[in-house]
Amino acid sequence: MNINTIMKGLDVYFGAEDNLREYVVLKLSKFFKQYSYNKISIPSLEQQTIFSSEMVGSHPWPSWHPKSLFPVIVKDYNISYEGNPFVSYNCFLVPEVTATVCRWVASKMNEKDFALNKGQQLRTFYVTNCFRNELIDKISDTKLRQFTQIGIENMGDNSYKSDIEVLYMAFESLRQLDLSEEEIRIRISDVRIFNYFCKFYKLDLNQQYVIKDLVDKISNKKSNNSKELKDLIAALNSKAIDYNLNNPKFPVSIFYTKYQNNNVLLQKLKNYPKEISENLQQIIDTASYLGFEITLDFSVIRSQEYYSGLTFQIDLLIDSVIISEVGGGGRYDYFLKRIMELENISHNGTPSVGFALSLERIIKALKTKNLKANTSILYPLSQNIDVILVSQDIKKLIGISKKLTMNGLIVLLHYINTDKNKINELSKMYNSQTIII
Repeated sequence: MNINTIMKGLDVYFGAEDNLREYVVLKLSKFFKQYSYNKISIPSLEQQTIFSSEMVGSHPWPSWHPKSLFPVIVKDYNISYEGNPFVSYNCFLVPEVTATVCRWVASKMNEKDFALNKGQQLRTFYVTNCFRNELIDKISDTKLRQFTQIGIENMGDNSYKSDIEVLYMAFESLRQLDLSEEEIRIRISDVRIFNYFCKFYKLDLNQQYVIKDLVDKISNKKSNNSKELKDLIAALNSKAIDYNLNNPKFPVSIFYTKYQNNNVLLQKLKNYPKEISENLQQIIDTASYLGFEITLDFSVIRSQEYYSGLTFQIDLLIDSVIISEVGGGGRYDYFLKRIMELENISHNGTPSVGFALSLERIIKALKTKNLKANTSILYPLSQNIDVILVSQDIKKLIGISKKLTMNGLIVLLHYINTDKNKINELSKMYNSQTIII
């Protein structure tokens, strides 16, 4: 390779291009901080055990393959590089962020003042370079070997309230970039649908991966009625015949049904556990109340091992151009439990939900809209909390918070423990005004 030629899948950003990236990062960082999300910065290297199948599952994200990770051997030397290292670590360049955040949280669980140990939610956000060894013929301006993820993690609440908070944060973060409501498409599902389907048919892991891969591909092609989409549906139906997936109560067609009214789609879950449809209904109703629409789409699985409940994907439609999988996320209540058990520590797990956005795909959307970074808006980012909003009513909380943040205030949404002593403790801790709704 010519020394002046950069490897495929890597890029250098300079001048206006880098200014645009910085603009996006600063806009989103300010927004996350307004909702009391604290930034976390992680190393680029992580031990391989964190990404083992015992931790993240054997298929933790779409297009996953073990060879898509970049292995690095880290050797520890003491006072000299002569001789052999006294210890070596098998590592990866980080392919995603959540696993490392959970590993960090696990290391904090023995500290009594840690937020989760005090009955508080932990809210973090990150802007992190990630690395995956993508196939050369798949590399593009939005699919690179080094790419930037911007996302949040919300830990400590197991209700639909944190689901809706994270969905709202995903939607509203993109609105900060002057993307319209009509341009933002959020599709949601619940991974328990797929898991229940597989359990009913007693599919082994290899069969699950085959079905999931086809459904993932269908999900990304659903926005157009192309021949490729029809071929994928035909392939899924063929596998359904091979695996005898023929019970009319649990048809495989649930994973490729075209977009319909959400209530119509919910009726297709009548043979699934009732709690799934009830949770999805709460999320849909609350999102509508708060002014953003989400669409049910049972093809949004993401990972049947990594996630434990809500799953979602964000696409953008800009001037008839579809930018697929700009972001995605979901609920992962048992990931921390797996890490703790790796250290032989018994743990019940920590309810968690989050999402990640692709900076490269956001940039593509902004370029499609011909938006340019306005460097005059670059600002110092405050970490103070101005107002603590307290209520069990998530609709009122987010509704009021929207008005406060539009006036530049930083708010903390508090709904997991509204005991007066806990509220007073928070108010003193942050030296903030408290509003009980």
